[in-house]
Amino acid sequence: MDIRIQCLCIDTTDPGRLATFWQAALGWRRTFGDEDEVVLEPPEGSPEDGVAPDLLFLRVPEGKAGKNRLHLDLRPHPSRAPPSMSRPSLDRGPVPGN
Repeated sequence: MDIRIQCLCIDTTDPGRLATFWQAALGWRRTFGDEDEVVLEPPEGSPEDGVAPDLLFLRVPEGKAGKNRLHLDLRPHPSRAPPSMSRPSLDRGPVPGN
């Protein structure tokens, strides 16, 4: 069977807020959004477009109850990495309440 991961689904009490953080951090585009779900995809025409899984933020009524079971390991593209790895998105801190 030839299958691939379509998206990573992330439960949150505020999909728009969390998606906005990741949209800025990754430079991805918002391809769908309403009050209950938001989809982020890699930039159109980028090497990741159609390859990397989309991020799907889904509204759930309950807040976070324990440790996250999924996390994203990120690395800069070699041609875009600054000499002294600044951390602008991480400096903004976590998005609380998700």
